[in-house]
Amino acid sequence: MQAVEPVVDSSRYFVVKVVDRESRKHAFVGIGFRERGDASEFAAALDDYRQYLRRKQEAEQMREHFTRLEASEQHQFDGGESSSAAAPIEDFSLKPGQTIRIQLSTSRKNSGTLGPLSLCNASALVSSSSNGGLLPQPN
Repeated sequence: MQAVEPVVDSSRYFVVKVVDRESRKHAFVGIGFRERGDASEFAAALDDYRQYLRRKQEAEQMREHFTRLEASEQHQFDGGESSSAAAPIEDFSLKPGQTIRIQLSTSRKNSGTLGPLSLCNASALVSSSSNGGLLPQPN
């Protein structure tokens, strides 16, 4: 049982389990809302919190799993030596002043489909939209 559960026969009432940490004694306390909207917001907040806890637990399990996996792979790779000497990390980022140039071909043979939108087609679309929204025929 979770610490807070909805009751079976109403959407506006919940039961809270309160446990004394020292004696391990527990009690059940009822919570009721006059408005269904308030009760549904409370239920949604509980669901959000439960989802947060579940994701947090999954993330921790994944972190532990990959840490163990990485340690075992590193141990097999270099026989227990440090990882910095075995596999240098490569930096593929652009250095200051470096650029990338990309050329795209916009010319196509008539294949029955419209090609990429060029500047002249864009100006034709803008001007034709003011003339009733009709597009010019493709070339």
